[in-house]
Amino acid sequence: MRYRLMATYCGAPYQAGLGPDGTEVTLFAACPPPEELGFSCAAGHWRKQVDISDLDALWQSRPVGDYRGDPCLVLDDLGDRLHIVYLGRDAVLARQLGYWEVDREVFEVVVPRHEVTDLAEERDEIPLAIDVVKRAQFFLLVLDEDVPEAARLAEGGAITEEALQLVPHPARVYLYDLAGGKEIARVRREGASRIIPVGERMVTDPETREAMQRQANNCALANLVTAALAPPLAAH
Repeated sequence: MRYRLMATYCGAPYQAGLGPDGTEVTLFAACPPPEELGFSCAAGHWRKQVDISDLDALWQSRPVGDYRGDPCLVLDDLGDRLHIVYLGRDAVLARQLGYWEVDREVFEVVVPRHEVTDLAEERDEIPLAIDVVKRAQFFLLVLDEDVPEAARLAEGGAITEEALQLVPHPARVYLYDLAGGKEIARVRREGASRIIPVGERMVTDPETREAMQRQANNCALANLVTAALAPPLAAH
């Protein structure tokens, strides 16, 4: 149970990913769909690329619940723990509930699963998805590069996104002009950041600390890419 993009194809729901030009969608299935649908097996799951016009529906799946009496959104399902974000508007209350401010007025925390009550998945339809993606002017593609440090965190298994984002690693970033049909920028940067705890309350939960580290590394990468893409200052 996590926040994700979903699509209905031939009457069945699948997790979905939009292609770079917004007109194609890749469908993912954990179990083999009917053979006549033409899915192919890749790395333990089944996938198929279709035109967005072939979909029955496109929507956002938003797992929501209550944490200590206030609403939250589930960002990631860690089994017996959930990574959640505060949906309220009271920053003081969010801190009192145990959330940590990972960005300006964005509060997240990893908590035991049983402490999140009334879990339910909200379905936010995207009726104008085709029009939205067709109106898009740019597409940003980020490709993470594996590093040995992430392999050690994976404990001999396949390197996961969660493990890779915990450690410094290069990422290739491409910016495309959809209207012009061309690549307008290509950048390779390594995002890394160090979290320095301040205040009286220290984060000690390992999973919460890892979630914060991933957020910090991603923000560092975003800042580096923004700086690289910014126009040079005019000489005085």
